[in-house]
Amino acid sequence: MALRDYKAEAAEIEQKQAAEYLAEVLAVLPWGFRKFIPKEYWSTYHKAGFYAANSFLTSLKDQAKKISYRLALDDDQLINEAEAAARMCERFLINAGGNYDAAWYMAEAYALNKKVDLPDTEKLGVYPAMMRLCDGRWWRRALRKVHARGLESLAIKANAVNLMRSTYASTDTVKRRGEQKARNARILENIKAVNEVGDEYSLAELAGLNVSNPAIRRAELMTRIKGFEVMADQAGHVGEFYTLTAPSKYHSALSRSGDRNPKFQGYTPRETQAYLSKQWAKARAELQRAGIKPYGFRVVEPHHDGTPHWHMLFFMPFGQVLQCREILRRYALQVDGNEPGASKQRFKAVAIDKSRGTAAGYIAKYIAKAIDGFALDADLYGNTANDAARNIEAWASTWNIRQFQQIGGASVTVWRELRRLKPEDTSANEFLERVRAAADRGDWAEYCNLNNAGQVGLMLSDELEIGRYGDVKAKRVIGIQTALGNLLGGGDEVITRIHTWTIGQPNQQGEAAQLEQGEAAAPWTRVNNCTKSNEELEKLASLQRQARGEFSLLVESGDYLESQFWEFYEEWSFEHGY
Repeated sequence: MALRDYKAEAAEIEQKQAAEYLAEVLAVLPWGFRKFIPKEYWSTYHKAGFYAANSFLTSLKDQAKKISYRLALDDDQLINEAEAAARMCERFLINAGGNYDAAWYMAEAYALNKKVDLPDTEKLGVYPAMMRLCDGRWWRRALRKVHARGLESLAIKANAVNLMRSTYASTDTVKRRGEQKARNARILENIKAVNEVGDEYSLAELAGLNVSNPAIRRAELMTRIKGFEVMADQAGHVGEFYTLTAPSKYHSALSRSGDRNPKFQGYTPRETQAYLSKQWAKARAELQRAGIKPYGFRVVEPHHDGTPHWHMLFFMPFGQVLQCREILRRYALQVDGNEPGASKQRFKAVAIDKSRGTAAGYIAKYIAKAIDGFALDADLYGNTANDAARNIEAWASTWNIRQFQQIGGASVTVWRELRRLKPEDTSANEFLERVRAAADRGDWAEYCNLNNAGQVGLMLSDELEIGRYGDVKAKRVIGIQTALGNLLGGGDEVITRIHTWTIGQPNQQGEAAQLEQGEAAAPWTRVNNCTKSNEELEKLASLQRQARGEFSLLVESGDYLESQFWEFYEEWSFEHGY
């Protein structure tokens, strides 16, 4: 009589249980995940055993539960969910007998359950906050963001974002972002802007003429970087190129094989970006105390698994280089600095050798890679330049990561306003004309030298405009002004926004096309030099709270003064493509 093979029987039972649990988890995940999760699960099962494989599945299941509505919703269904959420909040208001404080108490709990970012009642007031929660368009934006980030977090945990599967962002996120951009483009094509003299353009045409156009955006960034290099040459300063990377626990996949990183602790790219920003704020504050004021640019790009890292091109006096390196390295290694490879990978410094090329050349490829892939053939992982740029744009949009930040130098917002003007507009003020001429010819170095202490600033409208939700809108930029004024002779204020534009759908066909996509038709509205739809303008206003979080870190690190928020916000909006 043959002996029973209990070991084989146990293994068979274990595999059966593993298969059942795999089927259970797959049932609650989107279809797009089901094609690679089984392979990932069984690979983990055979390499690390039953417990490790099931822990992997459990983490995915827990992540899925964090999103309170179905993961497989398409955009039309999300729009329906948004309208239902708005009607629910309206019922809260009705049930509260019009008492906004009581209604907010119920609506706040409801919105928190949906995982959306709530309006700030301290800054806005309860009434405007409640009005947002009663608006389907507000919910539409909020749910799209939560849904997109929830799915991408799940994809990262499932190891769907790496050099072997989909680089920088998951396939589903790239596809969804492409659909969103196409939808927005159709909307902009159907909305016209007409000014008081009868000029008429579609918003798509106007967007193509400003920094919303990737080619114009890239050209402006390179102009500013080259200008900083000219300034450094004039001052006898040297260039340094730094790379800053997060600890291993922030990385979801290994850099060579694409396998899941066993040290990964579930951080999202947005959380990693917050960590890097915090370390930079601390380093920046110490640099300020040491009298070191580097100027240049910071570029954020993703590793293959979507984990952000920073490249910084800075200029400074040669005598400050060693201390600057030491400070940055110390904060780069402050967290988990003893882990294997940290000393080599977490902070890298390269002195710019002008005999081997310009400083701008060191960073040009990172600028192009992040915007449109201009003049590049492929990235490090074999993706074409266009595909890499597409995936990186989807990554930055999903996680709301600011890709480019100017460090030091004069205001780029003032620079853009000056470039609207003609010589006759500033001929009455000799100094202002010199600044305008420098901006007009694209001489960033001369412009910064002339406006290094904010001698020319923005002029904001004194009009108080009440927004859709009952709160006061951000003041509009209407021109520029100089603090020097008549001391140099001539006027000290110049209006740059001379036209009043009316925007809206020109005909029923355009309105129908917009409504077909589930978007609310924009009414004809009078605005000053507006090149965006009403819905987009309101979206910008709702993003102010997010911008303030980053702004507070920059104030702490000395990059900005508290009074410069609106200037920062316009640049922040530009960097995010809004």
